[in-house]
Amino acid sequence: MPFEAQHICIWTTQVFEGPYHEWFNANRRWAREGGGVEYNYLEESLAAVADAVKRRGPYDGFIGFSQGGTLAHLCAMLACEGQLPFEPPQFLIMICSRASRHYAHQELRERAQLRLPALVIYNGEDEKVGPEETMRLIETFAYPVGQVHPNPNPSPNHNQNQNNNHNHNHNHNHNHNPSLSPKTLTLTLTLTN
Repeated sequence: MPFEAQHICIWTTQVFEGPYHEWFNANRRWAREGGGVEYNYLEESLAAVADAVKRRGPYDGFIGFSQGGTLAHLCAMLACEGQLPFEPPQFLIMICSRASRHYAHQELRERAQLRLPALVIYNGEDEKVGPEETMRLIETFAYPVGQVHPNPNPSPNHNQNQNNNHNHNHNHNHNHNPSLSPKTLTLTLTLTN
């Protein structure tokens, strides 16, 4: 059952017709405050998710896109540590998401060893969520994480082969990508014209 973010995202309404919602608003902290990123109204969003699980749950798993994926991942980490009033989800699916950058979650991310199946779908060319941020999210799992990434290892003549479906699969470079965690299963999605 979809559950939408509670807060209106003000800056997008200046560019696009809305309304658009957000779970939290990321702001850089001053160096004198310790630096890092702070998420405004994150506690309200966590409380809203906890309330939805209480009223409509329990749920088998969480699926989230962008901030929703970040929040789903954070809820799983917090629930595994008993910091939320519900059981951890049995699986996660996160699309174009990153691990929480909130300054207070650094230690949580570093010690996390989530023991649940997960699928991460991402685009390595995303301007907002770079592949290194997605890798930080993946590193919080104890088990292999399924990944769907369009062409994580393109061959040198990949662009030439994009228009030739017959030869594309034979010329695609299947070498191991050293940037991927050794505990990941990579599912490559190749889109061709």
